[in-house]
Amino acid sequence: MRMAIPQANPSIYVTTGLGISFPFLVVLGVPIFYLASQWIY
Repeated sequence: MRMAIPQANPSIYVTTGLGISFPFLVVLGVPIFYLASQWIY
């Protein structure tokens, strides 16, 4: 990736990826995991 885009800053796209995916994980993932744990237990 660095050879293709030498000026790219990895911290920007890593932070952006987490910033986009984390709210979806909190809003959708936690209730789904909670329901799955209730169903299994």
